Amino acid sequence: MALTACGGETEAEVAAPSTITRTVTTTVDHTTTVTETPEDEPEPTQASREIPEPAPTNTRASGSSSTTFGAGTQLVGSDVQPGTYRNTATDGCYWERLSDTSGDFEDIITNGFSEGQSYVTIAPTDIAFNSSFCGTWELVE
Repeated sequence: MALTACGGETEAEVAAPSTITRTVTTTVDHTTTVTETPEDEPEPTQASREIPEPAPTNTRASGSSSTTFGAGTQLVGSDVQPGTYRNTATDGCYWERLSDTSGDFEDIITNGFSEGQSYVTIAPTDIAFNSSFCGTWELVE
């Protein structure tokens, strides 16, 4: 502050107030751990599904007798008579003559896979005849 005198008057000079800024930095070490434990959580399960094998069918062509038949297992003597049969021309035909219907591999007397028309002779000693994707079988002799 300064005082000056001039001509008998005194005036005081006042300096403008100044702003003081003070920055305080504080570091806080704080860690929070949260552990969630779900209640009544179900046990993991493994889904499984059984796919059943198709059941053998005994399909006969429309208006059929024992001289024509379609896909499936035919019992010799009741569903189909012994003799020579031909199928309608289809690709991917699988057939088998059977000594039993247990499904064992050893029951297959003979079998075949053909493209197009096939001829098969079913013997009187065969127990069954099975075919898939062969179309209609027709007795020819």
